[in-house]
Amino acid sequence: MSENLDSVAGLPMVINWRLIGHVFCTWEIGMDAVEKILPTRLEPVELRPGVGLLSIGCLRFAKGHFTADAPEFNEIVIVVHVQPDLSVAMPQPRFTFYAHSVVSDSVNFVDHEAREIFTPTEHVPSLQLDFSPDGLGVRAWDEDGPFLELRSTAPASAFTPALIWGQYYSQIGRLRHGIWNWQGTRFEHMQRGDPGKPMPHPYFRGLDVSKVSSCYRQMYAEPGRVHNERFYKVRLLD
Repeated sequence: MSENLDSVAGLPMVINWRLIGHVFCTWEIGMDAVEKILPTRLEPVELRPGVGLLSIGCLRFAKGHFTADAPEFNEIVIVVHVQPDLSVAMPQPRFTFYAHSVVSDSVNFVDHEAREIFTPTEHVPSLQLDFSPDGLGVRAWDEDGPFLELRSTAPASAFTPALIWGQYYSQIGRLRHGIWNWQGTRFEHMQRGDPGKPMPHPYFRGLDVSKVSSCYRQMYAEPGRVHNERFYKVRLLD
């Protein structure tokens, strides 16, 4: 695997986000709900017949991204798992997402997302994230009410380093494809239990979360450390 993170597949990096909080949870969801919101060109991941995968990430970004004194800010991203494009000359993608909905309390972040990676990002000044001190949980809400309350179904045995590669599709007007990676230390598990579920909220933009069933995977970034998430120049699909 290439260690050059400044470019991949001939595409330059357009941003290196520095994260100080990141909770990422994947749920099983009825395929009928997934198919209603996916572009027809994309093929959803089908875990088993009739079951797709929905992930929600809650992220907090370090100070100083846009100016030296820029404050921390938050993001929630809602993605559906789809099949990768394996013809792209890059390290094996572990995750491939369709970015269905993104919200942030930073107008600078929203502007950057629209300009560089074309995700459907909305500015929500009232967005709030409350990460647990051990990094194994998060509460999310805004002026419209609660969105998510998540807790780990397994105690953290160890936070281990990882460099995770992935692909994503986004659509503002026309469909686009991009590459990303995540580098840091995380605790990841697939232990069953009751981690909580997403709650009905306008953020879902028509995605029926009543079709969410059990939790499939949970991943938590180690608190007290800085983690990196890099995105590369997108390509427009015909």
